[in-house]
Amino acid sequence: GYAVYNLYHGDGKTLAMDKSYLHQDFPFDFVAPTAVDDVAVIIPTPEMQRRVLQLVDSPSYRALHIEPYSLISNPHDIKYQNCTEFMLDVIAAAAWETTDMKQIKVNLKQHFQPTRVKTSLLERLFAPIAQKRIKTDDQGGAILTATYESLATFMQDNGLLQETYIL
Repeated sequence: GYAVYNLYHGDGKTLAMDKSYLHQDFPFDFVAPTAVDDVAVIIPTPEMQRRVLQLVDSPSYRALHIEPYSLISNPHDIKYQNCTEFMLDVIAAAAWETTDMKQIKVNLKQHFQPTRVKTSLLERLFAPIAQKRIKTDDQGGAILTATYESLATFMQDNGLLQETYIL
């Protein structure tokens, strides 16, 4: 069967909510706790599938994990990571055949357009107080993050995407 490899944030009991860990699930276990009604799927090109599988099956996969977690981590910065940014970093590592995180971030700054999160000054100031999973000290003027849409666009623009759809 299929397996889902993902980054999860801590539950606040066994691991702090602003820390993350890597875990392998089955698809049902992955989607069961979600609050949304749809699942987005990105299918890489056959060559990218080969590269990603090779990477996931190596020690380099775990080396791409950044434990400090932010719900809206900046994909151009190395300080925090969330699940979508981790996937972006894995795709980037496979595409550029490097696991040097500094080089991956340099390349992403040149080739990846993150999603801008629109926030007010009050939201930006108080969100990190109200929710421990939100960190903004890796952000510049705008709040930037990786989303399904920005990841799919990046892959499409760079010839890494075979198909994408929403279930």
